[in-house]
Amino acid sequence: MTQGTQVILNGSNSLSTGQNAVYTWSFFDGTSKTLNGMVTNYTFNLPGNYNVTLTVQDSLGNGTAIHK
Repeated sequence: MTQGTQVILNGSNSLSTGQNAVYTWSFFDGTSKTLNGMVTNYTFNLPGNYNVTLTVQDSLGNGTAIHK
């Protein structure tokens, strides 16, 4: 990914069987970043490859997926 690339992080295909799901995106772009929302976007400041972790927490617990 080149510097200044904006990506859309979309967790709408992540299954949540409970209620009131909270979507938390975590990754490192020079510093640790955390974004919230089922769909959000981010512009990366540094070129490179990134691992992005999505955690979905609802009334039944949580699950985590790592995206590259």
